[in-house]
Amino acid sequence: MKTLRLSKAVNIGAYYVVTDEQRDAWENYTLEHNQWVNESIALQDADDIYQGPVIYDFHVTKAISDGWELPVPKAELYMPFWHSAP
Repeated sequence: MKTLRLSKAVNIGAYYVVTDEQRDAWENYTLEHNQWVNESIALQDADDIYQGPVIYDFHVTKAISDGWELPVPKAELYMPFWHSAP
């Protein structure tokens, strides 16, 4: 949220490049470390300056891809979208 305010952007998102060999480890990591979602919701809810909608309902899945697979020669790369603000 600090970066969002300083940049005066409407939305900031992060896409990570994950190889096929890293996919299982990445999916397990994200499933086990998604507590930041609840922390972010609480921060937005408590922030008097925040003007966007607070999304209280969300669905966490282990799937790395929702149609964002990017095939490249001799390798498979994925670009999961895992962090965003708001």
